Amino acid sequence: GLQIYINDLSARKTPKSVRNQWAFLSVVIKQYSGQTFAVTLPQKVKTPFFVPEDEDVKAILQYIKGSPYEVAIYLAALGLRRSEILALTVDDLTDDDTIEINKAAVQDSDQNWIIKTTKTTDSTRTVEIDEDLANKIRAQGYIWKGSPGAPYKKLIQIQKKLDMPRFKLHSLRHLLVSELHNDGWSDKQIQNVG
Repeated sequence: GLQIYINDLSARKTPKSVRNQWAFLSVVIKQYSGQTFAVTLPQKVKTPFFVPEDEDVKAILQYIKGSPYEVAIYLAALGLRRSEILALTVDDLTDDDTIEINKAAVQDSDQNWIIKTTKTTDSTRTVEIDEDLANKIRAQGYIWKGSPGAPYKKLIQIQKKLDMPRFKLHSLRHLLVSELHNDGWSDKQIQNVG
């Protein structure tokens, strides 16, 4: 019965959707019947992550120079997550032009933005930034002030205007990892940066 349902669902939905539905359904079944059932779920699909071209990122950074989006998108290109960028304050910028990353902005169950510690203890780190960017942050007195989704929306607008492939803000992290790997950095060194 349940395996037939899962098989039928698998023919129409993605493996992720099937797994999510089974996770919900299995909890409900256990709550009301006290029973658990073993089913075979579809194999997860590993999608390759998109790595933007270096030239595209340079064009984007040039395009946003002097705009309110410059700091946020530049920091994303340095490997910071959106949640980390949103949580940063000017107090996280040190005198030697490094940013201390030790918190993240996330939404709670009521969709309110709250500040929490980083995703993992390994995510707590410092990132060196360009002196010009550090001075811009000091001059404006903040890292990002605005809607949490605005940098991504701006990125999409820029990509359209510059006629380039569409990619997410998070893809900028992928480029950083790719570049560091090509430069001979070890996986452990890259992990420490990102």
